[in-house]
Amino acid sequence: MPAVLGGRPQCTALTVTGRRCNAVANTGDMCKTHAERASSGAYVPDRTYAPGIVYALVDRRNGDVRYIGQSVRPPGERLAGHLLSPPSIAFRAWLAECGRQVDIRVLREGVPDDGLDAAEHEEIRAHLDAGCNLLNEAGVTRPFRGFPASRRPPTTQA
Repeated sequence: MPAVLGGRPQCTALTVTGRRCNAVANTGDMCKTHAERASSGAYVPDRTYAPGIVYALVDRRNGDVRYIGQSVRPPGERLAGHLLSPPSIAFRAWLAECGRQVDIRVLREGVPDDGLDAAEHEEIRAHLDAGCNLLNEAGVTRPFRGFPASRRPPTTQA
């Protein structure tokens, strides 16, 4: 049951910083924005995810997947980390270009710690093969760190 604020139901979703959304819930128990993100498969902050996720960062303007990553932290915390400290100059430029309008989409959850590297690299390879213009540097512009050559995904020839 959503909280009631000023006689109107409040959205039950959390923001990426972990605070309760202060918008009015007009679609079930969520505001229009969170309901749209939930229906598109984007991350909804009030859902509990098992530790060990592989995620995609998605440009809200066009739905393009621009980055694949892994984390044992909640998706909202990981997204906030990327927004506060972009991993590369190209990533920082993309954030500026899109006005920081980025969603995080969980691709795999419940991945054991010892399987996160392989799962992330499989998703990177699959998204590159699908034509995504990823900003990841590992496996794209430099070799995967700490990933034995015999287990690295094959590189796509340009």
